[in-house]
Amino acid sequence: KHISNHDTLWRTAWSLGAAFLFTVEDRLHMEAEESGSPDTMQAWRRLPSFRFRDFETLHGASPGGAALVAVEMGGAPLETFHHPPCAVYLLGAEDQGL
Repeated sequence: KHISNHDTLWRTAWSLGAAFLFTVEDRLHMEAEESGSPDTMQAWRRLPSFRFRDFETLHGASPGGAALVAVEMGGAPLETFHHPPCAVYLLGAEDQGL
């Protein structure tokens, strides 16, 4: 929803070894660099980010064999969840969820 949230997600994805980051139907107005960004690692220089207009377009572009994993408040704790070897993790907006 906000560029600072996106930057934090980008930095976290990079730190955890993600191959890419994506947004679906985002409401962002992307600036090259925003003053005060929480992305102190400048992950945007290292981790590709894709923007999809809708879920169907994202699903069609997902890597073959990748499991879709929905991450939502109240779901299984990530610490105990069995993570598939190849997955696309879906996180919802904080105001609307998935």
